[in-house]
Amino acid sequence: EMPVLWDAETRTVTVTSPNPVTVALRDIRVIMDGRALSFANNPPLEDRGLVLVRLEPVMAGAQVPYDYDAGSQTVLVDVAAGELHLKIGRSYALLEGEREDLETPAQMRGGEVFVPLHFLALATGTSVRWDVQSRIVTLTSPTHAAAGGGASPLVGAPSVSLTMRGVS
Repeated sequence: EMPVLWDAETRTVTVTSPNPVTVALRDIRVIMDGRALSFANNPPLEDRGLVLVRLEPVMAGAQVPYDYDAGSQTVLVDVAAGELHLKIGRSYALLEGEREDLETPAQMRGGEVFVPLHFLALATGTSVRWDVQSRIVTLTSPTHAAAGGGASPLVGAPSVSLTMRGVS
């Protein structure tokens, strides 16, 4: 068993191991129409290889209104194709009553709604791309794409350091 220490201030995880190794884990970035979105203290997360993003900043960035009913834990978005419903914990959304399967269920984290990328595409009408290597989610609206705009990857993403120290 290897001891693990987390330092929130420096965002460093220290694991004691017989072999010293350093690995940098970058935060997931979200870019909409070439602009980086801010997620304050609730950044996007990766759960079993699937990315979930906090709903509010993306919907605000896309200028798409939505309603969230805390009692039923349901998100409602009026989209061009009709009403889009998503219930927290379900791995599908309903678009005008028709089931749209999602890769993973929506979740509540820290009092915020987190949704899979597929839901963002349905709710905002954007094309969504996840680049695993750069850890960047790119959302491109049809109007931005039609204007010849593309997402410009950002460099210098914040990172988390994982340091493994040798055991004496």
